[in-house]
Amino acid sequence: FHQYRQEYHQEYTPSAYRVVREWKRGGQLVELVRPFLESSDRVLEIGSGIGCTVKQFELAGFASSGIEPGEGFCQFSREQLQASVKQASLGEMARHPAAELIMLEHVLEHLNRPLQALQHLGDLLTAGGRLYVEVPNFGLPHVAPVKLFHFAHIYNYSAATLTMLGQASGFEVEQALSDSQDRNLRILFRKS
Repeated sequence: FHQYRQEYHQEYTPSAYRVVREWKRGGQLVELVRPFLESSDRVLEIGSGIGCTVKQFELAGFASSGIEPGEGFCQFSREQLQASVKQASLGEMARHPAAELIMLEHVLEHLNRPLQALQHLGDLLTAGGRLYVEVPNFGLPHVAPVKLFHFAHIYNYSAATLTMLGQASGFEVEQALSDSQDRNLRILFRKS
């Protein structure tokens, strides 16, 4: 379990290319969800990887933290980025409100119990808290099967199935942040 990143990315610690790419993505995510946040909101990223998104939210003025099961990526987050990331899995987190926004970036498709995971995340959100979910868009036409069916993706989602999963887990869609032609689905849910 703690060797997941090495098995998935063939890296114990991230490559320079991955760091640059994720730093840019983290900044884009801050700008994407900032209009929905208050300056005092706490942000928690589940499966924070390198920690770039956690650090970008911190630099934007938010109290930001993350959890990452991979030892090497977690160590990089803390030592190189000085990001507030601890080595843990979702199942190890106590069920009490810890954030106003939880981020799941390309994590949900890797979880074997997504309904239970989202219910757990609901317990970690404050009343009216938000959940940002980004997953590959399984409903996108003309995607090469080799890119669509990845060995590490346990579940695949279309906009409809991701919406239904969120609703079944106690969330409502606040805003779809992608359209049907985007490679990734981006949905901002609000805790019901």
